[in-house]
Amino acid sequence: MLKPCDVGKVGSMLLGGLMSCFVAVAGGEQACSGDSIFIDGRVIRVQASVELDTVSRPRRWQFGWNVPGPDERRPVKRRVPAWNAVEAWSRVAVGGGDLTRLEVFDAGMPAVGGGLSWSHVAPRPGRRAWGLGGQIQGQWMPTTNFSASLPDSLIGFLPAARGTVRAVTWERFDLGVETDTVAIGLERSTAWGWAAAGLLRVELQPQTALSLAFGLERWSRDRTTLRVGEPALDRAPVRSFIAPGGQWQPMARVAIDHSWGRGGSTFRGRWGLGFGATWRPAEPDPVSVQLRLGVALGRR
Repeated sequence: MLKPCDVGKVGSMLLGGLMSCFVAVAGGEQACSGDSIFIDGRVIRVQASVELDTVSRPRRWQFGWNVPGPDERRPVKRRVPAWNAVEAWSRVAVGGGDLTRLEVFDAGMPAVGGGLSWSHVAPRPGRRAWGLGGQIQGQWMPTTNFSASLPDSLIGFLPAARGTVRAVTWERFDLGVETDTVAIGLERSTAWGWAAAGLLRVELQPQTALSLAFGLERWSRDRTTLRVGEPALDRAPVRSFIAPGGQWQPMARVAIDHSWGRGGSTFRGRWGLGFGATWRPAEPDPVSVQLRLGVALGRR
């Protein structure tokens, strides 16, 4: 029978016994067989097996670079392609107050600007994909102004034919008050601009993404925004606001995008439709809303 001190000896000699199975024991003793070892005059049979873990993988950095680290079981991450797309979009300024923008007073609808942008986002694979990238864009915005000087004693405006407004004047004389209307034509022009921004894109749902952009934009010239009102004696009939051009101005945008086609996810979709809001602190109406239609470039 094995002594208690021999129990620990058995465990420490298991591996050595397996390696010396074909070596004879000194003094003419028995040689161990392929599945036994010889200790203190007794033959102990051993059953052992070796399993190799082929599932473990080294840690990886989020964008695919190998980083040394302990082997461990890692969740399988789905592969996500880069979001590389061109978008066409339109925007409308959102504003309020007691006066109306001149283009709305004339045509009944606000001025609609637009642009083209190119976006590239390198994603981080995972259960919920997200990524960082950049965006550059070109844009345009129509402006409306008076084609002639405004008369004195102006108290407001009345609608007229498209492209014309009627300026209402009011004067007091010794014999009474005189009012008159003067037709004033309108002229339209277009300002051009460009912008560059950093972009964060986060997958909220399999086909819905949230994008945040922060950057700078620059316009070719100053843009004048005119607000007018109907005849009244207790307020100014027209107000003028100037958005400076020729210098870089900050901008920020948040948008919700829906993608479809070729994979059905926000990074794999072929087409994308989005709605967003942009904040431009240098403009008289800082907030504008956007409708965006995009198409992915390359194979998905």
